[in-house]
Amino acid sequence: MIRILLLIIFLESQVFGVYDLDEEDSNKKEIFMSFYYSSEAKALNPNMRSAVDTWLNDLNLALKNSKVALKVSKCELSEAFTDSDKDDFIANAVQTADIHVYLHDVFTSAEVGTIDTSLPYISLSWVDFDSLEYFGQVFNLDAGTDAGSFCTIMSNCQNQVSLFSNPNVMFNGVPTGSAGASNNAATLTSSMDQLTGTCTSPKDCQINKVQPVLRRFKFKFMVKVASECQVWCAGTPACQYWVFKDARRKRGRSCHLYKETFKSTKGMKGGQKNC
Repeated sequence: MIRILLLIIFLESQVFGVYDLDEEDSNKKEIFMSFYYSSEAKALNPNMRSAVDTWLNDLNLALKNSKVALKVSKCELSEAFTDSDKDDFIANAVQTADIHVYLHDVFTSAEVGTIDTSLPYISLSWVDFDSLEYFGQVFNLDAGTDAGSFCTIMSNCQNQVSLFSNPNVMFNGVPTGSAGASNNAATLTSSMDQLTGTCTSPKDCQINKVQPVLRRFKFKFMVKVASECQVWCAGTPACQYWVFKDARRKRGRSCHLYKETFKSTKGMKGGQKNC
C-alpha cells in the first residue's frame, strides 16, 4: 500500500511539473554559417542545398554525441562567384554570419580562417566538403584521439568515428579523449562564446518540402487562470502563442506555449514573409 501511495505521489509530481519539450536545444548556443559557392561547383553538384543540409546535420549530430552544447544553423546559401574570382570575393566579403564557407572547384589545399580572425571562414573544393575536420580547424582543435581501433574527427584513420574527442564520452568502452591531452569538446565549449550568433543576411528564403506550423514546446498543469499563461509566454523568449485549457478543478487546468516552425511536407515550399 505504501509503495502504491509513493508511486501516486511521484506520478503527480511529474504530471504537475513544467514540461520543456525543447530543453536540449534551448540550452545550446546557436551560431550561424553562410555558404557561398562558385558557378563551376554548382555545375558539378547542382543540389548544393542538399549537400549543405546533410553536412550541417552530420555536424550537429557529432556535436550532440560529443556533449558540446552548440547548434550550428544555416544563415545564407547562394551562388556568389566564379572559380577565377574566388580570391577577390573572399578578400572583399562582408560578414553575414559567424563563419563563412566558400565552395569551389579549384583543387588546392583548404584554407581556414580561425575564430581569432575578424571573419572566420573555410575555403575548399566542394569534393572535400564532406569532412567535418575543417570546422574543427576554425576552433584551433588539436589532432584528436587515435585509439588504434578508432579515431575521432580531427584524427586521420580508416575507422574515424563522428565524435570530437572528449574523455567523458565512450566509444566501445574506450574514452574518446584524454584530460589534459585531447579534449576537443572542452575547447569547442570554451571557444564558442567568441562567436555572437550573427546572421545578418538570411537569403535562404525558399525551403523545399516544408510548410509552416505551430509547435508546442512547453506546458504545465496546476494553473489558476488564463492570464498566468499570458505572463508565462511573455517571459519566455521563444514563445509566440499560448493556450489555456480550462477545467473544473485547478489540477486539470494547463498552459501550453507554442512557436512557429516548419514541418517536412512533400510537394511544398515555404519561407518567411520578410526574408
